[in-house]
Parts: sequence; C-alpha cells; structure tokens
Amino acid sequence: MIFCVVAQSSAAEDAERDIAAIVMGIYTVLKRHEDPEDVGVVIEGTKFLNNVGSVIMGFNMLLGLIYVLDLAFPENLKYTFKFFQKIIMTLDRHKLNAKIQQQKIKLFS
Repeated sequence: MIFCVVAQSSAAEDAERDIAAIVMGIYTVLKRHEDPEDVGVVIEGTKFLNNVGSVIMGFNMLLGLIYVLDLAFPENLKYTFKFFQKIIMTLDRHKLNAKIQQQKIKLFS
C-alpha cells in the first residue's frame, strides 16, 4: 500500500495497526473534515517521519529516503514509483522501459 488514510485520530489503535501493515508509503491522520492532523512516511511498518506538512511533501520525502537509504521499490508498486520518478518528477527520463513509455505517451497525447 502506498497511501493510508486514517479517518479519526481517536481510533489510535486502528491507525497503528493500519500503519504497521504498510511496507512503504505515506499516512495521514484526519480529524473530522479538517486539515490533516499528521502526515508522515512509513517504511516497513514503522513511522519513519511524521508531521511533514502535506501529502506532496510526504511523497517527496519518501522518494528522497528511497534514494538515500538505497531501498528497492516494493515489487507490487515498482511501476508506480518508476512512473512518478521518471514522468512526474522527470528524473532519469531518458531511461524509460516499455511500460512507462506507453503511459507517458497516453498521458501527454
């Protein structure tokens, strides 16, 4: 799972259980219909960073941690991360595999 939303901050036990099930991703803790109470990064079920401010900043921090810690993308999310890395963030865009190239063509046509 790349993204986990916890509906209420009062359900702390449920939130921690959901977060523990995430291999690599971003979590948000919402308090009713307000702005997120907490946004953070989870790696292997452990809160690695918290209070990063926004989901976008959390995603940037997650990609940064993947590079700094030399982590492999989770197998089931490999193409999702590669798409974000190569197309959205334009990193390593000259090395596109066939799947990513097809998505780029569909996106920009």
